[in-house]
Amino acid sequence: RSLDAPSLVDLVRHVGLEDAGEIVGLATTEQLEAVFDHDLWGSPRPGADEAFDPLRFGLWLEVLLDAGEAAAIERLAAMDEDFLALAIAHHVRVLDLDALAHQMRKLDEDEQTQLDKALEEQPYEEIEELRIIARDARTWESVAALLIGLDRDHHALLRRLLERVAAATSEEIDDEGGLYEVLTSGEMLESDVAGAREDRREREEIGRAHV
Repeated sequence: RSLDAPSLVDLVRHVGLEDAGEIVGLATTEQLEAVFDHDLWGSPRPGADEAFDPLRFGLWLEVLLDAGEAAAIERLAAMDEDFLALAIAHHVRVLDLDALAHQMRKLDEDEQTQLDKALEEQPYEEIEELRIIARDARTWESVAALLIGLDRDHHALLRRLLERVAAATSEEIDDEGGLYEVLTSGEMLESDVAGAREDRREREEIGRAHV
């Protein structure tokens, strides 16, 4: 717990994240948030802007949950809400079931059948009036465990997060005519979170320079 974020990242990468469960299980929320700033963002090519890596987050989530689900839920719930909304939006779409039913009534029979099939092909969870649909089956088990844990222990927080993702999904459907396009508001959220991350890293560098 005395390690700074770059040192902890180096240690995790040396061990391998899949084998670092005992290490990350001991990290504080503040350490994890700083580590995420370093490890979950990267440039797809030289000179390109850094982007959030959802698959890497999915692996982190799996390791954290394996190290202790209750503790992982508490530490993630204490993190920046914009970051959590961004991470969740990269992994799921959220549909209001009443709005979905209204949309389905506007479609002809063939279109309804196609949409039904597309919806059923993706893993999903329903929480109250919301259907939460996986974007990637590879990370779904861990993401679903996070959502269920937040619903159990931090219901109000989860509601806020899901409502933000649902609004983005609704905008996607209205603007793009389908459930499969990239979330426009998710990209805007990523920009906001990236800015906050840079601010934290600048403060970290200033703090290290004075040590």
